[in-house]
Amino acid sequence: QNLSAMDGSDLRVALWQQKPPPRSSDPGIDWALKALDEAAAAAQDQGARLLILPELFLGGYRALSEAGEACGLREGSPSIDRVASIARAHHLAIVLGFFERSANGQLYNSALAVDEDGRLAALYRKTHLFGSAEKAAFSPGERLGPIFE
Repeated sequence: QNLSAMDGSDLRVALWQQKPPPRSSDPGIDWALKALDEAAAAAQDQGARLLILPELFLGGYRALSEAGEACGLREGSPSIDRVASIARAHHLAIVLGFFERSANGQLYNSALAVDEDGRLAALYRKTHLFGSAEKAAFSPGERLGPIFE
């Protein structure tokens, strides 16, 4: 979809949604990062400047089970750094959801925005958790997401 960017130019946005592999064959974060790189290449080929991926794209809904305890990511982790390098390689801003484990061990359903140069533009922790399973698995964020260019 084309939207208007802050400078008045067109902003082509790519949205990507795919059913994950069956749980028994889920290769996890490695699969997601490979899929992200492929989606970013396709978005770039079609002239997109922003790629948006689903909630909990990295880490998935494993956070709602005991296995989720082991897969929390944080800013500066190798997987998050890989997202930044994919953005830089494709000169494409990326917004995606991930299962975050903060420095103090809190678990969050978070969203990360990385600009086309691979720099962190924003980090948002979901404030309004849905249902008892999500509320049991995650801590709520404390503020609404930032506005950024």
